[in-house]
Amino acid sequence: MDEHEKSDLPPILAGCTGAAAITIGALGETTSSAEELTSTEKAEDTLFNGMPCGRIGGVSISRVLLCGNLLEGIMHSRDLKYVPQLFKAVATDEHLAALLKTAETNGINTVFGRGLRHVQRYNKGGGSMQFIAEIPVDLPLDKVKAAIKKNVDDGAVAHFTNPCATDELVRTGKGDQLTRIVELARKEKIPVGVGAWALPVIAFCEEKKVPCDYYAKTMHDARYPSVQLPDQRKEYIQASKDYFDNMWCTDAAQVAELFSKVTKPWIATKTLAAGAITPRNGMTFAFDNGADFVSVGMLGVHVKPNCDIARRLIDRARRKRERPWMQS
Repeated sequence: MDEHEKSDLPPILAGCTGAAAITIGALGETTSSAEELTSTEKAEDTLFNGMPCGRIGGVSISRVLLCGNLLEGIMHSRDLKYVPQLFKAVATDEHLAALLKTAETNGINTVFGRGLRHVQRYNKGGGSMQFIAEIPVDLPLDKVKAAIKKNVDDGAVAHFTNPCATDELVRTGKGDQLTRIVELARKEKIPVGVGAWALPVIAFCEEKKVPCDYYAKTMHDARYPSVQLPDQRKEYIQASKDYFDNMWCTDAAQVAELFSKVTKPWIATKTLAAGAITPRNGMTFAFDNGADFVSVGMLGVHVKPNCDIARRLIDRARRKRERPWMQS
């Protein structure tokens, strides 16, 4: 980040230097001395089919969520243009219903972001999968209100602001509009989160006390071959002319440092850098560095091994991490 970009950061983030120690892999050690915080966690997690669950706005959420992008055929494939078409050809409705069944059997109780129609179809057939919906924030306010109401009418247990559009609001100085949308969403009596790729969004919300219940923020390290080169990285990375769908968290050390001071639950997204990082390393990195939940894109073959790994990593993180497990 150049000096001009640094000067634009909210005060709460300006002091985050990235110098705090950070767990960098499955066998790394966390040595940062996080400030003592009051956690809302008062008891051990409940379990859903063996998977530990936390709470967001009183709703029990499995600590591993199924990212809904793949349910809608959305696959980050960098410059491999044939991959999305190939995936859509093999991901039939039957395959996706089986994916949801496998996820629920292995302890995942919530789909995150997209895939509502598949969740509704699955539940009509006897499933009990929860859904966290997106709120579009780049529409006229009357359409945003309608989208918020539709999320509730569709049975979402929570919703969150679309990350890229939220980044753009804050980047262009329209943070007050984000605050207004969160306030509108809170009137519907289901938990509302703020989604972001860019860390200044979280800093803005903390500084301005935006009344959200949780955050959904990208978190992954930069140790994979297709990662954005250091001199190309910008905080609002999707707005960069050099961006080509290959990085979603530009400075994981700063993310961990800021969240060490945040007392709201955090769903870490893009924890595997869209498949560039192994599940073990990606989830270890997120949980050890403070994430309360992880949203992971998976196909059926991935679900059981990933959930088995996650249960062990959550138990490990209880003994290692500095940040308390947050609930709301």
